[in-house]
Amino acid sequence: MSRATTIFLVLAAIVLTAFVAKTSRWRSSYERLARPGAALFDFNADAIHGVKIKNGDQSFLLKKTSGIWNLASDVQDAASPEAIQKLFQTARNTIILDKIDDTEIKDTKGLSDYGVHKSNLQLDFLGDALPSLLFGKNTADGTRTYVAFENSKTVYLIPSDLVKAITLPASDFRDTRLAAIDPKSINKFTINHGSLSLDVVRKGDQWLITKPQQIPADTAAVEALITKILKTRLTALIAAAPTDSSSINQDTAEIKFFTEGETQVTSIAIGTPSPEGGFFAKLQPRNIQCRVPSQLLDLLTPNLDSLRDKAVARINPDFIDLIRISTPAAKRNIKRLGATWGSDDEAVEKWITALRETKAVSYKPATPTELKNHGLDEPSLTIVFLAVVSENTPESLAGEQVVAELRFGKLTEEGLIGVHTAGSPEIALAPVSLLESAKLILRD
Repeated sequence: MSRATTIFLVLAAIVLTAFVAKTSRWRSSYERLARPGAALFDFNADAIHGVKIKNGDQSFLLKKTSGIWNLASDVQDAASPEAIQKLFQTARNTIILDKIDDTEIKDTKGLSDYGVHKSNLQLDFLGDALPSLLFGKNTADGTRTYVAFENSKTVYLIPSDLVKAITLPASDFRDTRLAAIDPKSINKFTINHGSLSLDVVRKGDQWLITKPQQIPADTAAVEALITKILKTRLTALIAAAPTDSSSINQDTAEIKFFTEGETQVTSIAIGTPSPEGGFFAKLQPRNIQCRVPSQLLDLLTPNLDSLRDKAVARINPDFIDLIRISTPAAKRNIKRLGATWGSDDEAVEKWITALRETKAVSYKPATPTELKNHGLDEPSLTIVFLAVVSENTPESLAGEQVVAELRFGKLTEEGLIGVHTAGSPEIALAPVSLLESAKLILRD
């Protein structure tokens, strides 16, 4: 091969490489690939960390930080995940109806004909790698709009749904939830409403009412109440405080939620009735004023009886090694034999089930007088459930540890039997049929 041929081939390779490099952006550009019938946007919503909307002199930013969306406008506030999701869905569902290629638009006058040269309405998804979308003129019937990406001469015709979505007031993107917390993360809540002062605490998988008195709570009822409260939506957001600020500062009721790993307490303080309906309220730590529906006040007036666990007793057999039964006439021990209770296995299982499924009809305070009235000063039956610890641990000493001690009294005129769990402030009055299940373990 001659030297001239070699030089020619090298130069040709250089030119070809430069051409490929220069045109690769064009060949893979959005403008070249986007066609009528395709989606205008194709982004991963999880990758978007902000949305900027400009409408004339007004503009606002929706910004995601650590997975939480916030609104930055004249009012700084939490943003509505639902509103943002709806905006994403509208954008991703926007189809290109027609495309005016940049070869057909020679200069800025051509862009001005479609209204996208100097656009008053702009949308930018931060994180999708595309520049701002400029909105131009509508078609005569108002159902379609011309748009173009910033610094591009390609114009697209799209349905006007996206225009409607971004010309909403910034306030429409504010969060209307009472609190943006996961119900599963709540480990305590308190309600103060008039004479009611209620404290409920989570203990493992169960809930415990600690105020006005310490009693087991019905887990399903407590979690249903939390869900109903958190599903309540604000009826209005108040940009500025009312002239009479005492309408908000005067609390009618308040609920506080305490969550795992959070130092800030979420509180909803309800003030006086609003002339527009519902009640004024303050939300913290969001630090906003709003109106809430009257139904929320009803939820903050729970009946203690509806929240308590009415099971006579809940015994976890996995924690029990020994059952000690005492009557005035005899005593009996039932010991665990490995994974079973030997010949008493079925009887013990039925008795523990009966204790859990039998519901108390009513309660009496466990005062000395009431204990005597119900025959619990000298019980007719005492059943003690014990764990046997083989060696000392940081939690307990070796030996027998009482898990629960149940005392049964005499029959009332209503056909109920008094049951007192040692340490409980109350006597449970349960159907006497409960003792039928006890007969299985009372045998000699």
